[in-house]
Amino acid sequence: KLTGTVSHEIRNPLGTIRSSVFSIRERIRGQDPAVDRALDRAERNIQRCDRILEELLCYARTNRLVPEPTDIDKWLAGVVDEVHIPETIQLTKKLCCGVNIAFDRERMRRCVTNVIANACQAMAWDDAEGEWELTVETCCSDGRVQIVVRDTGVGIPPDELEKVFEPLYSTKTFGVGLGLPIVKQIVEQHEGGLEIESQPGQGTAVTLWLPGGEQEA
Repeated sequence: KLTGTVSHEIRNPLGTIRSSVFSIRERIRGQDPAVDRALDRAERNIQRCDRILEELLCYARTNRLVPEPTDIDKWLAGVVDEVHIPETIQLTKKLCCGVNIAFDRERMRRCVTNVIANACQAMAWDDAEGEWELTVETCCSDGRVQIVVRDTGVGIPPDELEKVFEPLYSTKTFGVGLGLPIVKQIVEQHEGGLEIESQPGQGTAVTLWLPGGEQEA
């Protein structure tokens, strides 16, 4: 309740700032490139504030799941196609699980897009030259349906790997460090789990797993 109240109180003045920036831009558009760039920065930071508030609300909420029977491979293919992947990253999809399971599609969509965004950022931040690869795959093992996202980015040092699920912990210069805690919260609501393997300089593999599933004929 406190998080919702605070978010509401912040969004009201944030909306006023957004409207003011829009009005200023409309009045002086194109007159001064330096001012245009400053307004662009203001708009980007307003959007960042919106995302931070949304993360806080999502983490604080414990909404009831709305599971629907779903072909995991077809659903995941659609989700991945909607995510913007930089041209410098080669995307490979290995979706051959052939399983139907019931899960909350919208909440799991948030999980997958969050993990893919993290993977892309891990490669975009690496200044070294190289071939960046992102692999999204499904597999079934030990009664689990697994979604695995692998990248060839900078990797995560062992001392940081232990902290990535802690709320508010982040190695980024933006956000509030609730991305992976939210993902973990959602998959655990599905009675599933989240696992991460990483090697500095080699990349990271994030596995989201859900229980059960029936193999298609």
